[in-house]
Amino acid sequence: MRGAPAEEIASARFNRGTCYWEKGETHKAIADYTAVTGLPEVPADEMASARLNRGRCYGERGETKKEMADYTAVIQMSGAPVEQVANAKYNRGVCYDEKGEMDKAIADFTDVIELRGAPVDDVAAARVNRGACYGEKGETEKEMADYTAVIRMSKAPVEEVANARFNRGQCHEQNGRTKKAIADYKAIIEMSEAPVDHVREAKKLLKALESKR
Repeated sequence: MRGAPAEEIASARFNRGTCYWEKGETHKAIADYTAVTGLPEVPADEMASARLNRGRCYGERGETKKEMADYTAVIQMSGAPVEQVANAKYNRGVCYDEKGEMDKAIADFTDVIELRGAPVDDVAAARVNRGACYGEKGETEKEMADYTAVIRMSKAPVEEVANARFNRGQCHEQNGRTKKAIADYKAIIEMSEAPVDHVREAKKLLKALESKR
């Protein structure tokens, strides 16, 4: 629409881009999100959202460098909402993790954990992932501490609590603490709304442990 305010054009482009993304047409989604980032006077939250979503689209296409560049742009963006900065930090941390750059991943996850106002979902996920990175580095005490923090966290998503319980249970099992491993696996099985895959795997591991007693 000629003469339409930049903000309205940005919203229309962003919404259409999201529709394309949901249909799996990532190349069209990227084009719309890119158009948003090139418009003048776009509100910081909409600009950050466009870059975040474009980054995710790039990730789905295996274009990791472009994906990470968008997350970094959001992190460095003046006026970007804390929720979006936290999400960008978390996503970039996951990218570093997948690239095997554990120290950089840990740094991003730590920033999310320490970021004031970060959504509890992102904080819980960052702790679970940071714990896993510590595990990869052989730093078991730090790994276990992160899992325990998530388990004790108020309002942490059920899935992340189940992840933390499962990972901590495996740590206990690998270190010969069978009773504690069993306790964590049982806790997953007894959790309300725990993911089906977690419950299934916890039952399998629990059965194997109890058969050895």
